[in-house]
Amino acid sequence: METPPASPTVAALPRALRLARRFGPLLLLAVGLVVVLASGLLRHVSLDSLAAHHATLAAYVAQYPVRSVALFMAIDIAITALWLPGSGVMTLAAGLLFGPWLGGGAALLGATIGSTCFFLVCRGALGDVLARRFGPRVAGLEARLRANAFAYLLSLRLMPVMPLPLTNLAAALFGARLGAFLPATLLGMIPASLIFAGLGSALAALFDRGGRPDPHFFWQPQVMLPLAGLTALALGPALFALMRRRRAAAQP
Repeated sequence: METPPASPTVAALPRALRLARRFGPLLLLAVGLVVVLASGLLRHVSLDSLAAHHATLAAYVAQYPVRSVALFMAIDIAITALWLPGSGVMTLAAGLLFGPWLGGGAALLGATIGSTCFFLVCRGALGDVLARRFGPRVAGLEARLRANAFAYLLSLRLMPVMPLPLTNLAAALFGARLGAFLPATLLGMIPASLIFAGLGSALAALFDRGGRPDPHFFWQPQVMLPLAGLTALALGPALFALMRRRRAAAQP
């Protein structure tokens, strides 16, 4: 007895499910981005807002320390995963509320988890876009980047020449492995996380006195050291390129 052919509707279900599984998470991120932007919540992610509500936030952290860290990390993950502006302010807020070490660690974990979520969603939806669009023209480059994904990503994290979301997107488009992306992101963002958290901790002492940043604020050791670290990170790519050129010129 022959099996009757499947109806067009039934035959289309597997394809619809594949499309939903591939693009559904990306659509959810896009909807979340629009909702947050339309709600105006991002206006609270600013230094002015931190200064205005510092006493209230500090009291809440003192009363509910574990809950506060968990809530902070959830917000940080959402901001990073939705490609929202404010990751730098969030790291400053972490240092301001929890101190340089706990705050830096919380910001690091939040940004790493959020980056990984964004990376996985984009890789699942857009991972073959470059191959389909440019074909053999990018095949060799894509293969080299995949083979050395950890080294490339670690360099970009340590020397932040690209914004965090763009690095995450580039890694997804070139199909980097999660086993390379995750450790490179976690290790590479340690310096910047601790530096920004250190600056946030210095701001906490200033806000406690009811002050605002002025030229004298930046000459304090607890501020100058993180700023020196930021300067080193910013100059890193130029110094690295200069060293490579000198080494190449010295070779016969």
